[in-house]
This record gives sequence, structure tokens and C-alpha cells, in this order.
Amino acid sequence: MVNKWRSVLLSGIFLLLAPIYVLVAARIDPHQATSVPLTEENKTLVVPPCTNANPNGQWIGSGIKFALPKGIKAKKIADIDYQEYLVHVSKDVKPLELWWGALVSAPLTTQKLMQTSIRSQERSIQDSTKRERGFDSQGQDSQGNFWRVFDVPGVALAKYEGVPEQARRAYDTIIDSSCLDRP
Repeated sequence: MVNKWRSVLLSGIFLLLAPIYVLVAARIDPHQATSVPLTEENKTLVVPPCTNANPNGQWIGSGIKFALPKGIKAKKIADIDYQEYLVHVSKDVKPLELWWGALVSAPLTTQKLMQTSIRSQERSIQDSTKRERGFDSQGQDSQGNFWRVFDVPGVALAKYEGVPEQARRAYDTIIDSSCLDRP
């Protein structure tokens, strides 16, 4: 995968500030791992500016906001350098984690999930001016469960992993509601 923002190599993470292209070779079992081809219309996820209207619930977050539908329970956790919400659709399903803070990012988690998936894809996250802000990665594991990492480094992170289809749809609705509070 060619990526002008970051490249995760064996020893760590490298943030690339200029449009530099890195080719990374990896050994992949061709019978297990597949990559979902991206079409022109879904190569990027454009996050629009926020409006005040959310008739279906409440907005949470700062920098990037997410709409929580009415009836969804969220537990707020905060410390001096981050804020997190754990969103549950049911007691027996892993939560959607919503994070905000200057040090928030999950490139190693994303790399691990992509390497162990039977299907995965990654697309860039852009604001309405087409400025790249981060990455939206998602996939399915060998047990048929789903994961997603919506990562805008230093601003916000939304992630879930190991969830069934019904939870995936509910969590994706929340992630796809994202908007930029501060462009």
C-alpha cells in the first residue's frame, strides 16, 4: 500500500510530512488475506463541517464530533490529556471507543488488525477543502467479526473490533455521522 502520510514498518511508525511514497513488501497468504478494491467514489471519506442540528440524539466530542442516537448508552472517561466515551449497543458486545486528545492515534492497532484480517480496506479522511486529515480502515477477521479504525491523529479516534454484523452497523452509523467542529 502506498501512503503519503505514514508508513508502518517492522520497527515502528514514521510520520512523513512531504508527499513521499514508500513501498512496503510483506509476506501474505494468498488464500487467506484479501484486499477490498476501492472505487473512485469511496477512496476518501469527506468529513463535513458540523451544524448544530442533531434531531436524533446528542453530539459528543471536540475537533471532530459524533452523533449519538437517542437511547444509546455511553460511558465518559476523562483524564488531563484525553477524553474517551465507551459506547455499548448491548452488554455482550465489545464497545465502540471514541477518543479525543493531542496524543490520540492508533497506527499499530490498525496495522495488526489489517495483517490478521481476511478482508480489509483503508481510505483517507479529508475535510471539505480536500485536505487529508487521517485514515479510515476497516475489515473482517477469520471468525466473521468486524473491526474499524477511524483515525485523525492528534484530534480524534473511533474504533471497534471483534463485533458482529448488527453491532458493526450501529457503530458505523455513529462513525459515519462525524463532522469537523473546527476545520
